[in-house]
Amino acid sequence: MTTADALNVLLVEDDESIAMLERESLERCGFRVREAGFGRRALECLEECDALALLVLDYRLPDMTGADIVEALGDRIVSLPVVMVTGYPDPEVEARMRAAGVFDYIVKDIGLEFLDSMPKAVQAAIGNQAG
Repeated sequence: MTTADALNVLLVEDDESIAMLERESLERCGFRVREAGFGRRALECLEECDALALLVLDYRLPDMTGADIVEALGDRIVSLPVVMVTGYPDPEVEARMRAAGVFDYIVKDIGLEFLDSMPKAVQAAIGNQAG
């Protein structure tokens, strides 16, 4: 993927060091990454940018949850795939998020192995949209 055809991803993560690692992982795969550290800023970005291919969303944010953002997306979740990334695994939350249309639910691990699976999940979510 060249820079000209790089797909835009909105990364919503409040932990700056994790956001940096996630951004670098996505950029290595050829994505253009836009970032938001708060839910309200993420909602603004979603309103401002029509050309997003995907939303990578932390579940726990300082001002709201990923569930709040998924709910705000409404029917748009059909055309904007969401990959949720969280440090707080919860099977009930995962089931609710998947039922709401979240494509994948990735748990951040201490060893940061999730950084290897995140780009694959992102590419699968985008491929699922295209197919």
